[in-house]
Amino acid sequence: MALKKIGRTGLQVLLEDWPQFAGAVVEGVVLADYRFDRFASKRNEPLKTLEVQVLAEDLAAAKRAGQRALVLAETTNAIRDIGNLPGNILYPETLAARAAKLAREARVKVTI
Repeated sequence: MALKKIGRTGLQVLLEDWPQFAGAVVEGVVLADYRFDRFASKRNEPLKTLEVQVLAEDLAAAKRAGQRALVLAETTNAIRDIGNLPGNILYPETLAARAAKLAREARVKVTI
């Protein structure tokens, strides 16, 4: 992410005129911040803060959209992690165990 290259650890986005894009901003920033560095000697620091500012009357809807977008983006990044693992680490049994764990955390019933 370009912000990290210039030493920034946070982002503030003003959406007073465009509150309908709050979810898109959250999802886009979380997805853009993803790096697969599990095997890297130097890990990338994630973005520490993201502030999305909207008008008071748009706050509830923007908050719902932002929370939904965060769940979608974090889930996408978890799947990216799985897809980036080499075959000698992630094999069918490991994938099944990881899927079951993610399902339990999300309180979703899963049958493998």
